[in-house]
Amino acid sequence: MTDWIVRGRANLLAASRSADLVRARLEWRFTRTFEDLGAAVGRCELCEHPKIRYRFEIENQTTNRHLWVGSECIKKFVPILVAGVEVTDETQRDAIVDRIVTDARTADRRARAFSLLERLSQHDHRLRDPHWRDNWALGYSVKQLQLIAVVARGAGLPFNAADFRINTRRGRVMEQLYALQDWQYRQLRAALTSVRRREADAHFGLIVRSPAS
Repeated sequence: MTDWIVRGRANLLAASRSADLVRARLEWRFTRTFEDLGAAVGRCELCEHPKIRYRFEIENQTTNRHLWVGSECIKKFVPILVAGVEVTDETQRDAIVDRIVTDARTADRRARAFSLLERLSQHDHRLRDPHWRDNWALGYSVKQLQLIAVVARGAGLPFNAADFRINTRRGRVMEQLYALQDWQYRQLRAALTSVRRREADAHFGLIVRSPAS
């Protein structure tokens, strides 16, 4: 048995009322609260693994204890319930946790994007139109996202392309993208899907080095 599992079991029992692991784990539930710390600065409160970026809140329904744990521990030690029934299939458990992470990160992106659009609407009347919010999930054209970036720069507000999406299914969007100057592409590239980003990186001759390189 690996060390992280041993520590996780010991800490789970220490925070539970039951001294039996099978019964102890049933005291806990996943609150479906997830946090992206933005960098690997967290620590799992079960297995004590350092340098975690994503953490999940679990609650003991008997002792009212709350712990923040990493993705492996949430899948290993805590029951994942759907309609009150525990999901025992490992693949299904992983998919549920991954979906919660995706939904939470999407909600955070949307909140940041809408906040920026609201502030920018005070600087440019074109951004007051409701379609900017309505079309956020579908994504914008390159020229539309450029407008947001330009107005943000003029207003002295931070612009993060990763909070938006470029809808490459819209007509002539890739033509608009390839017509950009290098610095303009770099400013918007985070709004592309990973597949489209690789294609565009190749077009612009951009080599993105990994942190370890």
